Amino acid sequence: MLPPLQWLAPVDAIQRTRLKRTRLCARVWNESRRRRRPSASAPLWYESVVQRLLVPIALAIAFALASSPACGPSPAPRSAAPGPTVRRADPTPPPGPGDVAEPEEPAPAAPAAAPRAELAAACEAPAIDLHDVFDVGVCQVEGKGDRIPPGIKRSIEPGVIQVSAGRPARGAIRLENTGSQPVDVFLSLPCELDDQVRTWIENPASGKPVDTNKPDCEGRTASGCLATVHQIRMPPGGTARLPFEAATAVRAWDDRCEAHRGKGAVPRGRYKLRVRALFLGAILDADIVVR
Repeated sequence: MLPPLQWLAPVDAIQRTRLKRTRLCARVWNESRRRRRPSASAPLWYESVVQRLLVPIALAIAFALASSPACGPSPAPRSAAPGPTVRRADPTPPPGPGDVAEPEEPAPAAPAAAPRAELAAACEAPAIDLHDVFDVGVCQVEGKGDRIPPGIKRSIEPGVIQVSAGRPARGAIRLENTGSQPVDVFLSLPCELDDQVRTWIENPASGKPVDTNKPDCEGRTASGCLATVHQIRMPPGGTARLPFEAATAVRAWDDRCEAHRGKGAVPRGRYKLRVRALFLGAILDADIVVR
């Protein structure tokens, strides 16, 4: 920082320069006034009037010239020497050879999967009895639709049913989880529990029924029935079974499917048992041997 006298030196030089300009301008104006002055024979009152009018104007012009560089350019004030340029430091400078880089913060872990809802013991077991599930309603859920995962195998057990002629054949609809993870199965139960299974026996050669004259009269359809949804959880290899009985007697229905009459037993032989599972919306097959 400059001393006080050195700071005042440029200001004093500027004031002296402006004063010189003011005196020069006044001298030039007086010289021009003297040249325009009339002869000595002019009356004295004229000269006094002119002086009274022009003196204030001259003073105003002189003051204006003193405060502005009108008579020539004024020397520019000497500015202080520029200081050294300071560069802003990088907020994150690269680490030097001896620096140890700070470890980066780990990314937030993905949220864990929501735990499965707790189910009753009858709804989550290696072997589930679907008759008890549907009858008691302990596995019933609201706001769900039926959903059977692809890894669930549907079949009739046993694969070959043997029965005496005229006696009911007993079997079961079997669901099995063939995957490696537990799965939730949602089963829709339309109508009543007794309406879930309908069976008939076909001749495998002709494809015609041998135990009834009207297969459509053997059970109800799901149309017009209210349905409930039941949730079960099957572990890997777990099974769910719904037992049923299939009659081996021949039935003859009337035209309205309201009544039927017996016409004896199914002849001995090997046939195909067709089982329609209303809660699965599918028809499953098994072999049946009538002795």
